[in-house]
Amino acid sequence: AEVALEKAGDGKWRVKEPKLWSAEVPNLYTLVTEGISFNLGFREIEITEPANPRDRTFLINGQPVKLKGVNRAEVDPVYGHHCPTARLKQDLELIKRGNFNHIRNSHCPQPDEFYDLCDELGIYVMDEANLESHGMGYGFESLSWRPEWLQAHLERQKAMVCRNRNHPSIVLWSVGNEAGPGTNFKVCYEWIRKADPTRYVNNERNSNFADIGARQYPNIGWLKATAAGLENVKYPFHVNEFLHNLNNNTGSVKSFQDAIESSNRILGSALWDFADQGLYAIDKKTGKGYYAFGGDFGEKPSEGQGILD
Repeated sequence: AEVALEKAGDGKWRVKEPKLWSAEVPNLYTLVTEGISFNLGFREIEITEPANPRDRTFLINGQPVKLKGVNRAEVDPVYGHHCPTARLKQDLELIKRGNFNHIRNSHCPQPDEFYDLCDELGIYVMDEANLESHGMGYGFESLSWRPEWLQAHLERQKAMVCRNRNHPSIVLWSVGNEAGPGTNFKVCYEWIRKADPTRYVNNERNSNFADIGARQYPNIGWLKATAAGLENVKYPFHVNEFLHNLNNNTGSVKSFQDAIESSNRILGSALWDFADQGLYAIDKKTGKGYYAFGGDFGEKPSEGQGILD
């Protein structure tokens, strides 16, 4: 479809009455300029600011939205940390068929075609900077407090935002995963909000330097209290990771989902994770194929069946 444009001064153009983009109806337009063309979508993201801050609500195009998501790592059982485009498309189509509308990129930005497909299919994305230092702890020992690491933090935010901000599927930025609440993220947060005032920023563990609260693996009692507005967190709230879908761990998924659905104070969540991150291997004794995990390749020590991120 075509859209009408009118000059708005200072070399800018105003778009008149475009069809809006959402996960349910992912309307796209093709922008053609000299030497390049790419798809664009029009949508508005807002967090309401009521008198009671515990009633803040996440809106897309003026409507409350519940993010029903998964964490997805870029892993292929044959090619490792490279997903051929056909496999990537298969992943995203399967996610859509499963009635999910949201992906948190865990824990780094993805290839260009990922965002193109999310734009086309209609998937709300939390794009996450390539930052994780939780092995050093979450207190003052984390790299997020060390001034000599500020530039490394900031450069990764800039690379993510400047590269990907024209994609309508991205509705939230994440400054990193399990990387501490230090003042380096204050600088990152302020830079992102200035560079892209159209989106909000997430930081795990309910950081002061974020627009929404976040926590990983809360228990059901705490989550119900959050939905009721009883917890001292920044609302609206996003459950970045929960349930760790390994073996039979997701037996309580309904209880968690009922709490998440019960209130707009929780804007959504992302299961860990979309698919087991195994690598295809051949059993030398039987000749049969299987998905191998930690320890299956002879490395020691090993945590056994687990994740490869």
